[in-house]
Amino acid sequence: MEREATVRGLFAAYLANRKDEVSDMLTEDFTFSSPRDDHIDKAAYFEHCWPQPPVFRAIHIERVSLEDNEALVRYRGRKA
Repeated sequence: MEREATVRGLFAAYLANRKDEVSDMLTEDFTFSSPRDDHIDKAAYFEHCWPQPPVFRAIHIERVSLEDNEALVRYRGRKA
């Protein structure tokens, strides 16, 4: 449950625009994939996924799947 709480905390930090909190949560070898980004590194993640102002004003997490060192999250976002 701790890992799922961390994943949910990342989304909460995004909505609160707390990039500083998320940066401390991610490892240096962090990679991120989405339909628009394929295995981008931490720097590219912040550049692509944390625009100013944030894109979403609400996020509803529908499912979190954890396996080994990976997390898969299905969510619905409401744009700002």
